[in-house]
Amino acid sequence: MQETSAAQLPHGRSRQQRSRQDERHSADVVILDLRGNMTLCESPGRLFTAIEQLVQKGHRKILLNLSEVPYIDSQALGDIVSGGRVTSDARGGLKLRGISERIRRL
Repeated sequence: MQETSAAQLPHGRSRQQRSRQDERHSADVVILDLRGNMTLCESPGRLFTAIEQLVQKGHRKILLNLSEVPYIDSQALGDIVSGGRVTSDARGGLKLRGISERIRRL
């Protein structure tokens, strides 16, 4: 589990001040349960690094559970896209679950 905190979020947001990333396994799928706002201030590149490390360890199927993520910025969105590319290059796949309507509009 990794945890970060931020005093002030972009655009005056301060609802969720901690972001967390928990890893669990189900059969051959690694599930990353993400919680809190995913922003450059709170977790710069951390998600991409986690995905890249999983792929380097031989994991090819990764599921990002975003059900407890109320907000992501362009940096976090870029991490997801880059993570998808890394898993695809390794002949695997990255899937998303629990995407809020707000995030879906991004």
